[in-house]
Amino acid sequence: MTMLQLVPPSLGDPVVVYDIMREAGNRLIAAILENVTHGGMDDPAIREVRAVRAELRAVPLDDLAAQTAKTEELVERERQMRAA
Repeated sequence: MTMLQLVPPSLGDPVVVYDIMREAGNRLIAAILENVTHGGMDDPAIREVRAVRAELRAVPLDDLAAQTAKTEELVERERQMRAA
């Protein structure tokens, strides 16, 4: 899977910035779900997925800087997970 790239001119379009952030979250969630061990709601991977989704919901819809920063953080977390 290729890493998500933030490239202009998309950085000026609020809808694109938000969609890129959500896609970065989806990719991180996919990497996390590769680590499901026993399934069910108590699995550590499932709890981590819930935490990532909560992080995404906490980012203000009208704050492009926060969305861009969260995207960069999520992309880096996925990169680290896949490198481990």
